[in-house]
Amino acid sequence: MEAAARLGNVTAIVNLAVMVTDHDREWALELLRAGVSAGSGRAMLYLGDMLSDIAPTEAEELLRRAVALREPESLGKLASLLERRDPDAAFALYEEAAHDGDAQAMMHLARLLLPSDRDAAIRWMRQASAAGEYLATHNLGVLLWEDGSREGLECFQRASDAATPVHP
Repeated sequence: MEAAARLGNVTAIVNLAVMVTDHDREWALELLRAGVSAGSGRAMLYLGDMLSDIAPTEAEELLRRAVALREPESLGKLASLLERRDPDAAFALYEEAAHDGDAQAMMHLARLLLPSDRDAAIRWMRQASAAGEYLATHNLGVLLWEDGSREGLECFQRASDAATPVHP
């Protein structure tokens, strides 16, 4: 993959950056910047996500560019970045991303809806669970258990079965 990245293969550049992020953050940033220069929406998404804590203005610009390219998951990542500064804009982005099928955005939308519209929150959490988000399945279990439904226990079991073990 490194050879393909050196030859300018943008997919290889982005994939290599993802592979080395935990071991060599600076190299990953360099690779992603090369991907962004080549116009890769995926590189914009990953670089924007990596920079969200240390350079939020640059991260927002990159994520907006990724959204413009219709890069999957970019709406949800942009919403996460904006949530503290502009909750209304974040809500609208989560809602759009959820309607586009982004399961993580569905979970965030459910979390934001919970205080004002528990039924809508449960519906979104169900959709996120159905899309394969085991954390949504667990969260759905909590909501249903709090409502006195035995279905909550079934959700806990499904979430437990679906959880991927974390290895150090």
